[in-house]
Amino acid sequence: EAMFRDHILPVAGKRLIRKIRRADVVEIVEFVKSKGMKIQANRVFSEFMAMLRWAEQRDYIDGVPSFNKFKTKEQPRRRTLTGEELGVLWEVSKDIGKLSGDFIRLLILSGQRRDDVRLMRWDEIDMKSCTWTIPADRYKTRMTHVVPLSTPIMKVLHARNKEGVTGFVLAGGDQEKPFNGASRALRRLRAKSNISENFTLHDFRRTCRSGLSRLGVDDVTAELVIGHIQQGMQKVYDQYDRIDERTEALQRWGSYVISVVGESDDNIVPMSRGS
Repeated sequence: EAMFRDHILPVAGKRLIRKIRRADVVEIVEFVKSKGMKIQANRVFSEFMAMLRWAEQRDYIDGVPSFNKFKTKEQPRRRTLTGEELGVLWEVSKDIGKLSGDFIRLLILSGQRRDDVRLMRWDEIDMKSCTWTIPADRYKTRMTHVVPLSTPIMKVLHARNKEGVTGFVLAGGDQEKPFNGASRALRRLRAKSNISENFTLHDFRRTCRSGLSRLGVDDVTAELVIGHIQQGMQKVYDQYDRIDERTEALQRWGSYVISVVGESDDNIVPMSRGS
């Protein structure tokens, strides 16, 4: 929503979709690049083209403009946050508003994608079994993804859980309106943390995945924790979901995070690398 509002509507908001041409797409992308956001321009291009293909499939338009190697070449990000940086961001998250702070802490602790956390619903959460089941129809792989909820995650959820609550977990006054302040939360984190090296919300996910390896979690389990599916013959023949291993992995990660941010919880037992 923010992407369309900030980058597409200012350029093409008043144009009929059936009259969108290649030049219009180029103008939108160049508009984003002019703001110094070359990588974001790639995202805008992909989303806008996806919308046009959707419209074509439903006969709203006759065709979609074609492009060849139009995107800016990207270098894969390798940024991960240090334990010290996690501690700083955790502390700062307490000073950017309860809703934004909980969003940031859930991102750090779960290793899940930004929008999956942002759109988390109470009917996906089983507070008794401590699991979060993201349905296939809203998950990137189009497969149901079960996330074991560690003790620190459950602490965040219990603080937000009220009797009879429904709708989105990260909601303000209206439970049926999801949290839409991800970009604003990131800007406030950057401004208040004074961390010199730039970071993104997706870097939390990479930090979690790298941290799992550092804590001795095997690669298959770690990949399943963050929702990556196995490839090749493993995908066909290995149907074991490793839910127990994933539960231990995220508990281990949660214990590590709590230890480096300087907080304590009697219910959290730090796990050593080989345990």
